[in-house]
Amino acid sequence: MMTRSFLIVLILLLSSVSVLADLNTLPDITYTKHFIIHHDRGYSETASVIGDACESWLNEISTRLDLPLPKQKRIPVFLYRNQADFKKGTGHDRPGRVLGLASTKGQIELDASGIFASPEQIAGHEITHALLFQLYGDRITALPLWLNEGTAKYITNDWETIDRMVLADAISKGNLFSLESISHNFPNDDREGLAYAQSTSAVMFFVEKHGEKTLSRLLHSIAITGSFEESMVKVIGQTPDEFEKEWRRSIEGNLITGRIIHIAGIIGLIAMPFALLAAYLAIRRRNQRIIDKFNEEEWEEANRRDWGY
Repeated sequence: MMTRSFLIVLILLLSSVSVLADLNTLPDITYTKHFIIHHDRGYSETASVIGDACESWLNEISTRLDLPLPKQKRIPVFLYRNQADFKKGTGHDRPGRVLGLASTKGQIELDASGIFASPEQIAGHEITHALLFQLYGDRITALPLWLNEGTAKYITNDWETIDRMVLADAISKGNLFSLESISHNFPNDDREGLAYAQSTSAVMFFVEKHGEKTLSRLLHSIAITGSFEESMVKVIGQTPDEFEKEWRRSIEGNLITGRIIHIAGIIGLIAMPFALLAAYLAIRRRNQRIIDKFNEEEWEEANRRDWGY
């Protein structure tokens, strides 16, 4: 039987092998103030652009959420040219879904191809996770996954039409997840997109109602207390269940409003040809009246000339 100490040593060795494999795969390095970017040969220009984006995101995220800058000298970033290289380097084979990773050790890995999403935006998302991992340390499990992911998507403005559509479809079908059910894991299937959309929507609602500074206070409170529920009550005066009910009422109300506007738009499109026809007929009648009046005046003028009255 393996002893606990032997297992720990084995895990550390395997981790070292993984890092060395990444370094061998990505032999070139580009440095920025806070990042050391490992990348393929001939990729220096892209690495420089993404490095600048990383610095910008780091400054913005740490400022807006009041998160401390990294304690380590530089954050290692592994930049892969495409999904195939990303799969080899990370072991994740989910094209279009997993485009970036941040580990609790402070390491970031990115698909820099730009095929599925902007690598600069992915970098911002993963930097958010890296800063939260640093803030929480061993208490990271106290931070609900939906709040972690929702914050990363919110802060990088990663909210698109497809997210709205997925959310609206789930609302109309009554298929929303409870936030509690996505607090520790997201489904590893087609419903994963809904979990991300719900997470982002909930965080956006939180910020809209309470403000970004309050989101920062909540994140810090959870890190200190180790309790999401206690921190919610302390920071906004609501339990997680009360907050979720309010959020659900809000998005369901927005869906109804959206449907009314959509229906009104359809009615408007149907009615438009009739309105144009009515306008055309009205203009024709007006023009005809003008012509008739003109002809009448011409007739009277001719009579005056001919008969002298």
